[in-house]
Amino acid sequence: RWPEGAVASSGSRALEGGADASFFARAEVAADVGASDGGSSDDADYAMDLVQTRTCRIVADGAGGADATTYRVLAPVFDMINHSDLPNAEFLYWNGHDGETPSLVVRAIGAVADGEEIKISYGGEGATSPPWRCLLNYGFVAEGGAGEVGEVALEGFAQRFEVGPEEVPYELVVAVYDLLEGKKIGCDATEVDTSGEVSLTPEVAEHIASLCDEAVLRLSGIGNREETGENDTTAEIISVLCKNLRESQTMALSAA
Repeated sequence: RWPEGAVASSGSRALEGGADASFFARAEVAADVGASDGGSSDDADYAMDLVQTRTCRIVADGAGGADATTYRVLAPVFDMINHSDLPNAEFLYWNGHDGETPSLVVRAIGAVADGEEIKISYGGEGATSPPWRCLLNYGFVAEGGAGEVGEVALEGFAQRFEVGPEEVPYELVVAVYDLLEGKKIGCDATEVDTSGEVSLTPEVAEHIASLCDEAVLRLSGIGNREETGENDTTAEIISVLCKNLRESQTMALSAA
């Protein structure tokens, strides 16, 4: 739960939108749960915080694929295992075979050196990727996180586009093409005919690269909020987390 306006210094509009959506989605539930068991909405909020930040997604028997059965579990002790986008172990639900008792299992997925920390994945894309989702869902930004992206703004467009080191959204390619073609023929970007397929031309790529440079400059100019309405410890934590996300975005945009 973020104090109002606290995530503004993260430089991520996606995180701001996610934090707002989470706040409103939880508010009614917290009030209902608190009232139903005689507790307060604050108690219910705290309980939901525990469930959200201490659970992770697991797959039955480690099976992969779109048809794999997944569970979201809250498992004491297991929840103390840290996350990595490059885990050396997996956390799964073992159904039990040949009379074995069903159980939760952590097992290595590769060689693990003596003294090396065991790390698992908390859920991958949508849960911990992009990094702003990891921050929203679990309260931290994974180091060298998979799916790192940075937001770029484009003249005449209200939305921001997420660009990564190895991925540029097609919507951004089309938007930049429309903008450049519109300037050539003297019309608005919305009037350019892009009914056919648009390719990533050198001109479009160069413009996107300049947008990434502008975004890096924007991020470097964002300072941490000095006033969050919270105590010093909370404010310091928020400041560090927002700084970590800005650095993650900067790395992604610089490598794009």
